[in-house]
Formats: sequence, structure tokens, C-alpha cells
Amino acid sequence: MKKLNNIFFKNILGYKEDAVKQQELFKAVVDNIPAMITYYDPSIKMLMVNKEFTRLTGWTSEEAQKVDLMAECYPDPKIREEAKNFMAKCEGWHDFPVTDKNGFVVESSWTNVRLADGRQIGIGIDISARKKTEEALKESEERFRSIFDKSGVAKALTRPDGKLLRVNQAFADLVGYSIKEMEKINFSKITYPDDIAISKESIRSLLANEQRIFRFEKRYIQKKRWYYLDRRKHNFIEK
Repeated sequence: MKKLNNIFFKNILGYKEDAVKQQELFKAVVDNIPAMITYYDPSIKMLMVNKEFTRLTGWTSEEAQKVDLMAECYPDPKIREEAKNFMAKCEGWHDFPVTDKNGFVVESSWTNVRLADGRQIGIGIDISARKKTEEALKESEERFRSIFDKSGVAKALTRPDGKLLRVNQAFADLVGYSIKEMEKINFSKITYPDDIAISKESIRSLLANEQRIFRFEKRYIQKKRWYYLDRRKHNFIEK
């Protein structure tokens, strides 16, 4: 009987040691993964946050357990409620602006995993750099659109097949069509027949990267069937 008891206690101790090792392994992975990790119960009470979360937001695990972290990270009630609903669903990814301990915003994207005991793990990545790139691209596009639309020189964006994608008011005035009308037609409709070949050649040459700018004189057919001579410069724009 004593021998059996010894075996039993050794097994128990072995299980405990394995459990401790697994917990240590889990903590090591969580603390070194390059993503924010939060661990919380069904009421969204924070039980643990990892080092990356602390690095980006300033909140430690000890502090996260003592404060209403949702209120701190999402001071806007509308965004906070949206975040809570998203966390409850545990579906997909969603971008959220997380407010750090000093009141600065960390742009982030989150997903959530529900465990068997009802507790959940949140996984978040810092997307601040991506957001800055998107904003810079948006500003660049807005500047291009403003220069394009307000230019006194006729300008058009054309597909390789000749379909007009975008024209400015100066171009529309030149041929006598409205902008909406022009964006529904092919350039061949407003091109003098003898100049269609060189227009197509300009597109071919640009697409083949033989040159970046193709200059030539081109005649246009106005809506009232008048002819207009224009010194045309074609540029290739990668999309």
C-alpha cells in the first residue's frame, strides 16, 4: 500500500511539474510573440496582457487587472461598445484605435479566440505604419485629382483599349462633350480618322516601355463635327 501511495504522489507531482512547464512555455511564447495578446474572462475582465501590449499601450498585466481597461483603451463609448460586440462574436479581424496610457492613439487590428472554458484571447497587431501609408496615398491621390481637374490644359486618363477613364473640364470643353459623356466613349470617337493609328501606336509604345512620353500632333473631332488640332503628349501611368 505504501508503495502504491508513493507511485500515486509521484504521478501527481509529475503532472504538476508538466503543468508548470506548460504554463512557463505558454508565457514565454505569449511574451515574445510580435503581437499584442490579451487574456480575459466572459465579462471582459482582463486577466493578463503580454509584453507587446505593454510596450505599445503602457499598461502592464497588474494594472490591467485593477482598472477598467476597456474604458481606458476605448474612451469613446460608441467605439467601446463596438469593440465589445466584436469581441463577443470572435469572428474575423477588425481595425480599432486603441488609446494608450498617455492618451495617444495606437492604430491596431484585432481578432479574438474563445477557449473551452469561456475565456477569450485577443490578438492585436500594430497597423500604425499601414495607416500612415494609406493616409499619404490618399493625400497624394487628392492632390493629383485637384491638379488634374483644375488644370487649364486638356487632360485624360485612357485605358489601353482606348476607353476614356477620366477627363478634365478643359478636355471636355475642347471637344464639346460633357465629362460624363466623354467617360462613356472610346478615344477613337473623338479622334480624326487619319490620327487613330498614331494614337494607338503611342499607347503600344508606352505599354512596351519603349518610352515614357510620346509627343505628337493630333486632330480631334468635336461634338459639332468641327476639327481641332492639338499638340498631344501621352504619358504612361502605372496603376
